[in-house]
Amino acid sequence: LLAISWVSLVCTHVRSPASRALAVQTLPPRARNQRERGPVQLPFVQHIRTLPTPTPAAPLEHSDPPVTRTPQASHGPIVPLAERRDSAKVPTNDVQGTRKLCSGVVLDQADAKVRQHPGGTESEALTERRKLGSRNWPIAGDAVWRERARPVIPKDLACSQGRVQPRATRCALGDVRCRWQEIASLHGTRHEHDRCDETYGVGILEAFANRDVAMCTGQSRVSCMQHRVHSSHAIDTSICTATGSAVTFDRIGDGDFPWLAFEPGALEAKCEVTSSSRNRWNFMHCLQDWMGLGFKTSKSLKCDVHVSTPTLFVTRSGDYSPFALAHDWVNTVLLLAARNLSTVDIQIVMMDRMTVGFYSPVWQRLFSPRHELLWFPDLRERYRGKTVCFDEAHFNIPARLSPLYNEDDCVGSPWIRLTSELVTEAVGARTTAPIQDALVVTVIIRKNYGTGHPIGRRIQNNHALVQMLRTIPDVVVNALDYAEFDFDQQVNISRSTDVLVGMHGAGLIQAMFLPEHGGVFEFFCPDRPSSNIRYRELSKRLALQYASFSLGDDYMVPRDFAPRFVSLAEQVRRTKQHRHSK
Repeated sequence: LLAISWVSLVCTHVRSPASRALAVQTLPPRARNQRERGPVQLPFVQHIRTLPTPTPAAPLEHSDPPVTRTPQASHGPIVPLAERRDSAKVPTNDVQGTRKLCSGVVLDQADAKVRQHPGGTESEALTERRKLGSRNWPIAGDAVWRERARPVIPKDLACSQGRVQPRATRCALGDVRCRWQEIASLHGTRHEHDRCDETYGVGILEAFANRDVAMCTGQSRVSCMQHRVHSSHAIDTSICTATGSAVTFDRIGDGDFPWLAFEPGALEAKCEVTSSSRNRWNFMHCLQDWMGLGFKTSKSLKCDVHVSTPTLFVTRSGDYSPFALAHDWVNTVLLLAARNLSTVDIQIVMMDRMTVGFYSPVWQRLFSPRHELLWFPDLRERYRGKTVCFDEAHFNIPARLSPLYNEDDCVGSPWIRLTSELVTEAVGARTTAPIQDALVVTVIIRKNYGTGHPIGRRIQNNHALVQMLRTIPDVVVNALDYAEFDFDQQVNISRSTDVLVGMHGAGLIQAMFLPEHGGVFEFFCPDRPSSNIRYRELSKRLALQYASFSLGDDYMVPRDFAPRFVSLAEQVRRTKQHRHSK
């Protein structure tokens, strides 16, 4: 009878046009510890050791049932992190009793009076952005848009904290260049004049230093380091600095929201343009605003206000998209390392009219921990009719020139790895690591925001996908929407993840924070085919394992995706065990 049942099941599978879709089998309730009931795998998973008792496959719905959103915490005062850790009931891990606490620094404790508003989630950020629309700042009153406690970490979310010690460093606090060189030395011997090294390694710092062009000289000085980083743009990346210059905020108006409109004299310098640089004044986006539209030479400078602190003017490429922010952070790390600037000394001025955004505390902790962030709308109000002189002014690299857009065969990058480390340190995730005796798989579930903002490219059988992954022995599966968590929580979840699974989209930027042995499994779809190489290339720069699968028009994950995933998972498992054995 058992044999007949199997033959019937196989024939049904062969005849059924839906046989390629993942089927949800009627399996026994999944034990928390796989060892309690032995290995259980679906028949189509490779390396079959033990087959489950055959049961009829339940028909697969065309789409997942409506997702019930986890109720948010009740309104109330925000509890300091130390108190929360002591008082909260922290569930034990299902694998080895390891503590689970997928959170780090509470980013929403900043002073609202200086516009460093709550950490918050992407959904909350979008709500605030829509409320503000294109209105100009300053806004009447304090726009504190978090009115509840932090998101609640689901009890079944697997994280492991306090199990690893951060790598020791000989570098001084805030010394970005030293950290860059240190990471490069840990990842093998460097080859002189190597193309990859001159794009992603220590060689790029030397390349910029060798191409430091004096653009304007005199009592003031403007210089730009120029080197080709982006493989698709026929323009050099420029790292520009002005010493002894003056900024008149009255000459910077409101352009197309959220950008600014620069008039000549917004940036003045007492110098003369050098003849050798006349064909070097080619810039993009925000740098063109400063060095092209707004730049003016002058025979004298009037200074109503004097700023001696090294200042970095930043025009963000986004206020709530993690993908956009990653480009800005990567470029800022390059600027600091190339100019040998310390985050301890730098002061940041945000030069846009976007909302403060829930990443603003990350900006401060990451690049300006000893100074409050300053915002253009506030400075324009404060210094109306005045000229502000800066001893040392730096201007951020446009996001479009980020190396995250590159496509090449270079594997590993001290630059991108350093950015990852700096962010994880800033949000309190450096001691977070995956569970040692299990493979933690995090599946990104794309959902519509509560604001009604639609999210496309959604896998239609997420539930079946997750159920299938949970049948693989020694695998713990997190299924979540990153947008529902604070950023420090997001990074801690990623640091505890071995394999990140998701549809092509901004959420996969979390690959930046995976452990070094980790892997990425990316789904493509007709709307975003496999020609979108961003996260494949990001995985190369971080030396992560990577695999992908293209879905059809129905956005359903088919059965034959499994062997490809299992192969990736086994590679990650072996790399993890090898690193742990060291």
